[in-house]
Amino acid sequence: MAEPDLINYSTELLPLLRRANDYREGLIYILRVQPANFYAVANFNLKVEPHWCRNKFQLFDLALSRALLGRRWSRRIAADRPFWIAVPERATFLHFNMLWQVPSQYCDQFVLEGPVIWRKIVPSGELYVRSLGSTPEDRVRVAAYCTKAFHPRWTLDNLVTSSEVRRK
Repeated sequence: MAEPDLINYSTELLPLLRRANDYREGLIYILRVQPANFYAVANFNLKVEPHWCRNKFQLFDLALSRALLGRRWSRRIAADRPFWIAVPERATFLHFNMLWQVPSQYCDQFVLEGPVIWRKIVPSGELYVRSLGSTPEDRVRVAAYCTKAFHPRWTLDNLVTSSEVRRK
């Protein structure tokens, strides 16, 4: 039975590991050029699996959209809604580093209501929100920080975006 694992390792995982730096640099580039005005960390403070987190992000996205955009939020064009990308990081507990692009008219409301809504969705969790600096150096620093625990297969497989959870 050890042979299939060896074949799987050499054909699937080894090529990824050899190119890990290239994949990480690619993700850093995507995060750097992605429009964003906030950096956030979404903590669950529980031992959870990434697929469970994806469901919580979907609920959070729905609740936040309704809070920011009102009762008819689903009829609004996509440009009116916040866009986010969440990069997973395994530490003591799984958490996600996030970049948010929030329309300017909703920024203050997002900073105030986002953590409260997150706490309703994940009672043990916390959402830390910080304004993102406007200089290119700030973007590079945040993008590098988001990918500090990068593993090519796990990180990319568990990356979550708002457009992904909205399609379901």
